[in-house]
Amino acid sequence: MINIYIIFISSSLMWDFSEEEIFDYANKNEISGIEFWSQQIEDKRLSTKKIRDLSKKFKLDLTLHAKSWDLNLASINERIREVSLKEILDDIDLARNIGAKEITIHPGRFSVGFNKEIYYKFLKESLNTILDYSRNKNINVSIEVMEKIKNEFIVDLKSLKKLMGNNYDDFKYTLDISHCDSLEEIYSNLNNIKNISKCHISNRLKDKYHTELERGIFPMEEVIFKIGEKTIPMVIEGMEIGRSKTVLDKNIRYLKEKNLL
Repeated sequence: MINIYIIFISSSLMWDFSEEEIFDYANKNEISGIEFWSQQIEDKRLSTKKIRDLSKKFKLDLTLHAKSWDLNLASINERIREVSLKEILDDIDLARNIGAKEITIHPGRFSVGFNKEIYYKFLKESLNTILDYSRNKNINVSIEVMEKIKNEFIVDLKSLKKLMGNNYDDFKYTLDISHCDSLEEIYSNLNNIKNISKCHISNRLKDKYHTELERGIFPMEEVIFKIGEKTIPMVIEGMEIGRSKTVLDKNIRYLKEKNLL
């Protein structure tokens, strides 16, 4: 039987671990790849050379999650928008330096109650610059569909298509399962969003995102099977600060018990 499940781990689940420890864990558990967080690489002073060399040694694919904290590609403040854009362009260079073929970015968000159309305008301008730069660097850009919370506005297929317009086919997209509000929404997005390059997988409670796979409102075994049928890579999502990997261990154990890994 062919294994239809392409499982990556997010390095954010091992925030305070070294490059070697992250790769050793992935290799030991027969993981296909790792999505590194740019903020983690910077904060923990991880070596881009080590990451690149270890990915070749263990034959693991890499993606990079761009910086997102405190940034806003759609900000009405021009200087904030410019700094946010520069951080993403720098992260495209970082993706290339570590040997990643794709970078995940968060779209911009509302700031205050101005005419909402201006945010779409600013975000489109930012994304056009990112697209041109990424093409020159031969890096794919995957835009993450966000949670339906205050100030986020790229939250579903409708808002995504409105933003992208004629550029819809120029980008790839990351579907975060925990950002969906229902099982029906998950399957609708899987069937209707084009160019899904990966899914971030975690469960959720009504008011809490990115819980362990076994703890939440979604039947994750069924969801993972549906994603696997489409041969879409899945990144185990979450975050754990410190020298603990309790959440990651629970998720790996769940996948193995369900014969999904």
